[in-house]
Amino acid sequence: MPHRSPHLFSDLIDRVPITVNCHFLGVPLEHVDHFRPSSRIVQIASHEDMPDLVEHFYRVYGYVQDLVTGVRPVVPGGLIEQFRAGRDRAEPALDDAELTGIFFGSLLGADQNIVSVLTKSLYTLLAALALWRRLAEEPEIAPRLAEELIRLIPLGTISAFPRIAGRDLETSVGLVPEGSVLYPDPFAANRGPEVFPDPLVIDPDRQSAKRHLQFGYGMHHCMGAALARMEIVTVLTRLAKEFPTLALAVEPADVPWDIGTVLRRPTSLPVTW
Repeated sequence: MPHRSPHLFSDLIDRVPITVNCHFLGVPLEHVDHFRPSSRIVQIASHEDMPDLVEHFYRVYGYVQDLVTGVRPVVPGGLIEQFRAGRDRAEPALDDAELTGIFFGSLLGADQNIVSVLTKSLYTLLAALALWRRLAEEPEIAPRLAEELIRLIPLGTISAFPRIAGRDLETSVGLVPEGSVLYPDPFAANRGPEVFPDPLVIDPDRQSAKRHLQFGYGMHHCMGAALARMEIVTVLTRLAKEFPTLALAVEPADVPWDIGTVLRRPTSLPVTW
């Protein structure tokens, strides 16, 4: 008889990014229950109750602001303390609002976004067990496999935030005039067959995988990309090593999901091994 494990999401995946992020930033772990439920609501970003969304947004923003201004304590040695100490070395110097914006994005993205990508990556691999077994047998493919999963799996239900063209831009479909509001579609770009042959195939041997735009590009490149890659690769590698026979305990279609604007992921991953 197979041994039924606790749920992989609640007992592992949901804990790793927030723990790593708190240590990295210097956020006290005992504060997690105060701000993290609101972080989830902010990422879901439902339009059905805007006052509630705004309330939770400012609860998280106010918490980060308190860390930056010293109203709440930080753990010594974390990134928040280091930035506060070195703020005057930047040109121009960083003020409280700028630091709050930086760490607000980090508190959300390096937690909820990594949870989402990691959960969907494991869901995908356990729904396609040949890939999971190959990872268990060849752990050296983990970085390439993670890159393919990151490339192919959308983060949320929108592909990007609007951008404004800074100059006239000639494209394959015509001229984009300077000042135009654009909605770029990284999802489509990450599946372009000219760059990624057989784009819907998860191929850890693909040579062009790192050319994807899941982390953005240029000045809009995700500041936590390296951290996300490290966590995803580490968890996938260790789990495959410890549980090479891991499998979903239910049909993939029966796994429940959160469906939000930025947060879109399974809410439970019952497994057996």
